[in-house]
Amino acid sequence: MTPSSSIASTSSITAPPATAASKTKVAKGSACPYQPSKTSKTPRGLCAINWMAKHPKATVADFAAHWDSVKGGETGNLWIGLSNQCPC
Repeated sequence: MTPSSSIASTSSITAPPATAASKTKVAKGSACPYQPSKTSKTPRGLCAINWMAKHPKATVADFAAHWDSVKGGETGNLWIGLSNQCPC
């Protein structure tokens, strides 16, 4: 028996199908606790400071989802107005 005859052919090996989980990319740090800058003057930063005070165990992904849900609406406009009033 030769060494090459004892090795299985790789042509008969197939990769498992990709699952939804393997196709989904998770943003780096999205499961980490979110720590907004305490000196931020941007609408997103001001919202983050306020929201994190109420949700201290929230993650980066949690806040990103919250911000995405409010940034185009009335609440987002409130944060824009407050940001414009900040002395910079």
